[in-house]
Amino acid sequence: MRTDTPTRHDIDSSALYAAILFGGGERATVAEVKIFFETAAAADQYAVGHGWDDYAVSTVKFHLPPRVCRVRWVA
Repeated sequence: MRTDTPTRHDIDSSALYAAILFGGGERATVAEVKIFFETAAAADQYAVGHGWDDYAVSTVKFHLPPRVCRVRWVA
């Protein structure tokens, strides 16, 4: 069951996305989080491809000090 998946008009080109797998009743437990997607569609495709049933896709927000202007992600 997919919920909270951003629609095309919600996509932010500078955002980082996560797929969150829930592992308990009423989403009380998070079983796994994968944070490495450049688009919501890629996070959704990962979840579907790995057989996740109850998951959400969301943007990831990091609160950085005001002096930090740019972050470079290195894998």
